[in-house]
Amino acid sequence: MRYMIRYSEIGLKSRPVRTRMVNLLKRNILDHLETAGMAGKVRSDGGHLYLLTDEPADRILERTFGIRSFSMTEDTSDDPEEISKLALEMSADFDGPFAVRARRTGTHDYTSMELAARIGADIVEEHGLKVDLTNPNDILYIEVRGNQSYLYTDKVDGLGGYPLGSQKQLAALINDDNGLAAAWMMMRRGCPVVAFGEAGRAEPLRAWDRRLRIEEGGIEEAEAMVRKGKAKGLVLGKTSQNVKAVTGISTDIPVYTPLISVDDPEAVLMRVMDPPVLP
Repeated sequence: MRYMIRYSEIGLKSRPVRTRMVNLLKRNILDHLETAGMAGKVRSDGGHLYLLTDEPADRILERTFGIRSFSMTEDTSDDPEEISKLALEMSADFDGPFAVRARRTGTHDYTSMELAARIGADIVEEHGLKVDLTNPNDILYIEVRGNQSYLYTDKVDGLGGYPLGSQKQLAALINDDNGLAAAWMMMRRGCPVVAFGEAGRAEPLRAWDRRLRIEEGGIEEAEAMVRKGKAKGLVLGKTSQNVKAVTGISTDIPVYTPLISVDDPEAVLMRVMDPPVLP
């Protein structure tokens, strides 16, 4: 199985930071594969990641922070003849109007529009289908990157955010469902968390971070960790409705309340409690 993996926010960083984050994302993908008892190889071409594995890895990628989207691909050279052969095979099951979307990176004897038009014409001739660029039933995507071409028919949304571990560690108070959701939101922003709270309440987060550290104690212990410099801030599950109820916390440490910007904390919680099932 071959996958093309896209990231978004990582690509906005400076080259050194982007390189560090991409390498971390690669490591996190491989960690999830290992947890599932799978093996794979991940490489980068400077714009995307590519995963090669013997088994379907959709569920792995769906639970990895930092991925914007991914696609299972079929690969060939940048030769239009070879691209056409593969495109005709992949479009054999199209059952209605279709479109071809082509993109290129590198130097070629054709433009993206010329390639899309040629492949579309070949599909029309071979399968007798109609083209509809506005509302197609099926879309064939072609990405030519250097001397390689990647063809796919579907894009699967990822979690977005930053790779876990790319930001500093935080202490999270998880004494209710909102605390659990808030901790997950900060993990999505790349922050590993140390979970404080009732025994067992933070366990759902382990599906998203197999290295999750859980400590006994409450807000005093969590605040103490921040003061000792072992965490860079405190995460609380306060919402816009109850943020004024934050009491008993010194104002000289960073406090993060990500649920303030969320209209429906329950939707976040449902995502936390229902991670993609690993193979």
